[in-house]
Amino acid sequence: MEKDSGSSQRQAFFETLNELNIRMALLAASDLADFMSRILNMVNRLGFAECSFTRLFSESNPDAHLVTTHRNIIDHYRSRDVWDHDMMIGAARNNVGARFQSDLDRFVLSAPADTDAILSNKISIKLKHSLNYYEYIGVALPARNNNGNILMAIQSPNMPVSEFRIRAESCMPSLHILAAAIDHVGTKKYPEFFLGPKESRAITINPKPLQLLTKIASECNDPAVPAHLKPLMHTPQRASSSRAPDAVVGCCRT
Repeated sequence: MEKDSGSSQRQAFFETLNELNIRMALLAASDLADFMSRILNMVNRLGFAECSFTRLFSESNPDAHLVTTHRNIIDHYRSRDVWDHDMMIGAARNNVGARFQSDLDRFVLSAPADTDAILSNKISIKLKHSLNYYEYIGVALPARNNNGNILMAIQSPNMPVSEFRIRAESCMPSLHILAAAIDHVGTKKYPEFFLGPKESRAITINPKPLQLLTKIASECNDPAVPAHLKPLMHTPQRASSSRAPDAVVGCCRT
């Protein structure tokens, strides 16, 4: 069956518009705390409670994080040994893509020998479970300045693994878009926090250009395009600031 070209155009249009909206909302942040608050609000709207973001470039400072997770977990990951042995971080440093923590946990718990790395990960698993963190997803993408990869982690304490995975899989494209937008805006607007002293501020991996949005919009006269979105094709609009209720927002650099 031949694919509907109009449907493909509409899908590309909405994906591009979604990415532009997210980046514009993050660019409108007044400071780093507001930037994190806006990120958390988006994560909450996707149905999750907390998030963290870090860049994994080996020559930069890997301990600079945007975090909204339990203080005990933050303190745990400040240990160099924990960071170096963590399965999710290791996988994200070497390969892009999305991974569920429970899949990595099964590998750790079934390992035939207790190496230093396996023992370190078992301690992490025990700590997270004691705090009711049973699952999280890590989304790894190439950094926009082409210096290694970035890792965005999304989690919700007390949420069953099956429910978490269904939610995450249903919004996987949005998670990738959000991770890319955080890195893009953070690199340009907050380089002193996001980048190491040897890193370039230049964006070498560009998101979808505005020209694509304009081209698709001009070719797509489908009434399915909401009227309130059409002004965004020509005039970017600043998003208003909003904070998730009772959100704990933090920036941690150690």
